[in-house]
Amino acid sequence: MICQIILPSEEEVTQLFIDVCEECEELLVEAGRKCRLALSIDANDVRALYNGSLALSFRGQLIADIGPGASFEAEIVFLAAIDKFDAMLVKGKVYAPDVEKIHFPSNSHALMMLNINLWCISLQIQYTP
Repeated sequence: MICQIILPSEEEVTQLFIDVCEECEELLVEAGRKCRLALSIDANDVRALYNGSLALSFRGQLIADIGPGASFEAEIVFLAAIDKFDAMLVKGKVYAPDVEKIHFPSNSHALMMLNINLWCISLQIQYTP
């Protein structure tokens, strides 16, 4: 008996990839909504701010992967993620002084900001005439 392996076409793979990315974005948007709901219940919920900022950051990366045409929208999402990270750090010092030990290494915020800035700079260099 001979087994044949049928590989999907390039168009099918591309469409599958697009579908997965769209589903990921929907899940990240839903995660953001749940974080916003948690913040409406407790405005000082540091975990909700952290998780919301992560969801925004991942969503910004998905948008950025679309290409240079989406860089403006990706930048807006990245800036919102940065704002949430900053708010989390400010509130974390007041309401959860050990938040850095609980949730992430002490330099992860700085690394996240650095990665976002490097990405923005590389896009500017790459697409500036």
